[in-house]
Amino acid sequence: KDELNKLWINKDTIGGFADSDYRSSSEISAAQAWYQSFVNGDQNQGNKAFGARVRAVRDF
Repeated sequence: KDELNKLWINKDTIGGFADSDYRSSSEISAAQAWYQSFVNGDQNQGNKAFGARVRAVRDF
């Protein structure tokens, strides 16, 4: 969740992001995970069955 927010903050520098929701690897439960909008930066929890993009992060 925190790494995804860092990507959002630096998205213009990093580049290659779609205006879409991205899912974090941070789970809330077996069925729920954190999502971040790359349109407005909002973070919300949602069902893992919801289709969302992912972006691999090695380290910051």
